[in-house]
Amino acid sequence: MNIKLINIQKRYDETVALRDINLEIKAGESISVMGPSGSGKSSLVNLIAGTRKITEGEVEYNGNIVDNKTKKKVIKKEASTIKITFQNPNLQIFTKTVFDEFMFPLRNLGKHEDEASMIANVFIDKLGLTHLKDRQPHTLSSGEKRKVVLGSLLVMDPEVIIVDEPTAFLDEKSVEEFKDILNGLNKEGKTIIVVTHDVDFAKAVSTRTIIINDGSIVEDGSTENILSDEKILIENKLKYGDNNGN
Repeated sequence: MNIKLINIQKRYDETVALRDINLEIKAGESISVMGPSGSGKSSLVNLIAGTRKITEGEVEYNGNIVDNKTKKKVIKKEASTIKITFQNPNLQIFTKTVFDEFMFPLRNLGKHEDEASMIANVFIDKLGLTHLKDRQPHTLSSGEKRKVVLGSLLVMDPEVIIVDEPTAFLDEKSVEEFKDILNGLNKEGKTIIVVTHDVDFAKAVSTRTIIINDGSIVEDGSTENILSDEKILIENKLKYGDNNGN
């Protein structure tokens, strides 16, 4: 899916979250969205995912235009192949077992139980969760919960996967696992968009970096070039190995 944002503005009452955003995302890209806390990163990716409405401007999904007059069900349809994981995985866990988390979206899609079970088990195994499939999701570690949430989206075969602060509060082993997972998905042709503060992680999972500061895009280009510039890192409060989600 190709996505284009044209003259986007986003306000919450009198607070301006995004201003004059013009951006194009091509199918198969791997992108890190970075910037200081409160800069507008989450607002941007939620607009891309169709989970928040535009105040002004347009978003194009493969040339189909969505604006602030577009009905929610139309936005949902246009953005149906874009899936997003939130910063807090607990907000996306609904069922009693890991297996049911993977089955839930497939049942909603009307898949036959046998087919749904086969698909669910493939992704449970792919994410290394087979030994946890009968566990209650809320008893899992933060990294395991994030895998469960990601897997419950992957079973729907999205074209674009957005992960918001996937390494927050994770140990080093879990961070490395997420690097491998996201790189693997990108090699399969998925568009990957990662919101992160961690320079190391961004370098490992993306070839393009977009930096937002005070609601505006201040940098957009090669990850290696942008994140090797000490001045840019300091100005935008970015640092290496920051897994605190701040």
